[in-house]
Amino acid sequence: MTYVAEVAQRDHPRPMVKAGAWLKEHSEEYAGRWVALRDDELVAVADSFAELRSQLPSLSGVLVTLVT
Repeated sequence: MTYVAEVAQRDHPRPMVKAGAWLKEHSEEYAGRWVALRDDELVAVADSFAELRSQLPSLSGVLVTLVT
């Protein structure tokens, strides 16, 4: 399981731990899709980065990653 990630902002390491746990739990369900997570909450999902980005008003505090 490999994750390609772009992190918009890293204010605290704890949200990254929560996001990592979410990704482990849901990796099969969202394989091949782009997801945006805030802590352990899914805030957007799409088939492309451009589509995902268009759903988000800001990347502040959001982990954006392709689940593979």
